[in-house]
Amino acid sequence: MPVETHLLISATSDYAFLEQAWKAYSRLPIDYIGITKVDEAVQYGTLYNVAALCGKPISYLTTGQTVPGDIMFPSCKKMLQMVLTESPAVMEAAALAQG
Repeated sequence: MPVETHLLISATSDYAFLEQAWKAYSRLPIDYIGITKVDEAVQYGTLYNVAALCGKPISYLTTGQTVPGDIMFPSCKKMLQMVLTESPAVMEAAALAQG
């Protein structure tokens, strides 16, 4: 089984931090990006910023403290929806309605 390397980035990070982190870790054989703390984000633009800056696929998002229960594997379509149309408040309300 091949080993995959995932770089984890917080959804609460600003663009300057993203640039510094990618500059520091891009020398490693990074296969995927994982986005953590999505539940703490004020907006979801980091999803787009990370993908554009790193040129790597986003493998998963974490949306809370309960791992593995709070790990989601969203489709590209779902992430695009999050970035373009959904606010964190809408996501939280939807999660409460389901749970």
